[in-house]
Amino acid sequence: MSKKAHNDVPADIAKGPSRAMHDLGGSSHAGTLDFTPHLLSDFERNVDALVNLLAKADINIVCPDERRRGIESLPPELYRSLTYYQRWLMGVKLILVQKGVLSDADIEQRLGEIRQRDEAR
Repeated sequence: MSKKAHNDVPADIAKGPSRAMHDLGGSSHAGTLDFTPHLLSDFERNVDALVNLLAKADINIVCPDERRRGIESLPPELYRSLTYYQRWLMGVKLILVQKGVLSDADIEQRLGEIRQRDEAR
């Protein structure tokens, strides 16, 4: 049983809700944002296209809320190591695996094929 804070509220509840990894607003860990306009890389454009295709109403395989849930469920150390679009891609991957659309083995097999092709060049 947790210790009681003032007014008989358990201390773990009285301190307020814990923050998720992505919730940095107002914290000293948020850092600064770079609002400098920049061109997207090919990778970023491809991820954006994939995510939007998967969310199209007539396809609706991974909606934005599911992608966000996937991103928010990334382990903190992985979340911090990824760029913005890498997080999008990992969020989509997690949801596709959870839904059984792809398996981790399917993804690893295809990545292996791509690596072999690239090494042969």
